[in-house]
This record gives sequence, structure tokens and C-alpha cells, in this order.
Amino acid sequence: MARFAPGLNDGVLFLSLVYSCIDLSLAWGRFGQCIKPVHHWLLISFIAILAFRFTHIIGVCLAAEPAGGGLLPAFRRKGPVPRAAAALTWGVGMPLFAWWTALGTSWLWQVSQQTPHCVPFPTHLWFSGLWLALCYIWLGIHGALGVAALAFEWRVWRTQA
Repeated sequence: MARFAPGLNDGVLFLSLVYSCIDLSLAWGRFGQCIKPVHHWLLISFIAILAFRFTHIIGVCLAAEPAGGGLLPAFRRKGPVPRAAAALTWGVGMPLFAWWTALGTSWLWQVSQQTPHCVPFPTHLWFSGLWLALCYIWLGIHGALGVAALAFEWRVWRTQA
């Protein structure tokens, strides 16, 4: 098994998103007048990011070999759990999260244009916009990593052929 220990960044991410979930749940009922359920979008996107990170940590911890390759996805890892984690993340999670982020964009735009008064505090609206931007940045970075990994796999395949 590979050695991996979640770091300070993982702790900060976990605590930040758990705090955000708690804050959102305390104001849940006040979102009821919004034209779209942006609070549902926020909660599910928080949980999705936590699930992505948890899946990555489990995949790395249960890998049969050390975590080489840096940031690239673990398409070649040995062992069923790391391969399943990579397949789940890249084949299901990423497309669903991209769709969910696009839907959140539409919902947040509609709420900000038609019912901006429905959010409990104005900071919820700008925080939602900031979170949306972070979701797009996250998708962009992981998309670039996926493309780099596929290019690497293509070169390896051509070399072996």
C-alpha cells in the first residue's frame, strides 16, 4: 500500500466546507422565496468537492504502489480500488460536477436578477458567486490534468505498440 497522509490543506478544505454546510443549513428556510433552489446547489457542490477529495485520498491510500506521477490521474495504478476511484472520479464525477456547476450558474444568475432579496444576507449571494468561480477553476485545473494524463497515456501506448 502507498503511504499517504492527508495534509493541512485537506484539513482546511474539510473544515471550511463543513462550516459552509452548517452555515447554509442554519439559513436554509430563508432561501424559500428564491426563484431557483441555489441553496440546494451550494450544499450538493460542497458535498461533491468533499467526495472528490475523499475518493482521491482513498484511492491513493489503497494503491498497490507509491503515488508516483504527481498530480496526474491514476489511470495506470494497480489494484481494483485505485482504478475504481479513478474511473468513478473521471467517468462519472467530473461530468456530473460540470453539469451541476453549469446548472448552478443558471440558477444563481436567475436568482441574482429576479429575486436577489431571497437570500438571507447579501454576503450569501456574493459568496455563491465566488464559490461558482472556484468550481470553474477546479474544473479547469482538473480538465487540464485529465488532458495531460490522456496525452501521457497516448504516448505510452504508441511507445509500447
